[in-house]
Amino acid sequence: MEHSINHPAYEIITHPGDSSFKKGMFSNPYFTRSLHYHKHYELLLIVNGFGKRLVGDHSGDFEKGDLVFIGENLPHAWISDPVFHENHSTRKSQSIFIQFERAILGSDFMNNPELQSVKKILDIASRGIQIYGKGKHHIIKKIYELWNKNGLESLLLLLDILNCIDHSTYKILASQNFIDQQFYLKPGKMQDIDRYLVNNFNQDISIQDCARHVNMSISSFCRFIKLNTRLTFSHYLNAIRLDFAQKLLINTNLQIKEIAYDCGFNSTAYFNKIFKRVNGVSPMQYRVKHTSDE
Repeated sequence: MEHSINHPAYEIITHPGDSSFKKGMFSNPYFTRSLHYHKHYELLLIVNGFGKRLVGDHSGDFEKGDLVFIGENLPHAWISDPVFHENHSTRKSQSIFIQFERAILGSDFMNNPELQSVKKILDIASRGIQIYGKGKHHIIKKIYELWNKNGLESLLLLLDILNCIDHSTYKILASQNFIDQQFYLKPGKMQDIDRYLVNNFNQDISIQDCARHVNMSISSFCRFIKLNTRLTFSHYLNAIRLDFAQKLLINTNLQIKEIAYDCGFNSTAYFNKIFKRVNGVSPMQYRVKHTSDE
């Protein structure tokens, strides 16, 4: 396996061209994502399912109605209870999510005094928060309302939700010590490398190109990647490419060959081989599995 649950995978998030944020629903027999992180904030509501919730160094139980707000670059995962993996299980795991970047409104606008509660809750979300109590039910109602809105109405409703979170009862999840010690939560070479790879993964990237980008010798760069990701450079690059390939398989009708080349693989056969090694199924089987219920 090229992924390790001990090393959070970087997730690429795209949103529709007519919206500055993404809203969606995940529906599957069980929650499938391993530990991962992304540059977006994420508000996630569990509609169905139960199991373990991982946020930074926090581990806790989740069930239907669980509502959590995750900050930028904070590793997280929802792991379904083993009963969801049993053969012939008819259980369903579902969640609604809203994902957006901090710059959604621009720094100047966020500095307005009327938005200080929003700015405050974005800062607190860096450690992840679980929302509960009476305020949670009010926020959930607004999440469903936002689900059916578009344009300016949806953006204003998102601001309203964030304001409501600040005035709700919540519990902070990850410890401050965890935040202080994680390399992928700080500015530095690893974030520079991630940013470079995410922006160029569909190109023919060499280890020399990436090492040069962060002003490191090839030998130092190789040691740095291995130390921080527990993967070789090629395995880490493939992990990023495969993450985007999974999104294209589920959300588009592109042919497997097109997806392979769009994600930076020069050979369809090699793409199929690497994909099956990591995911346990072929790209076509993965597509069928994740789109059959739609």
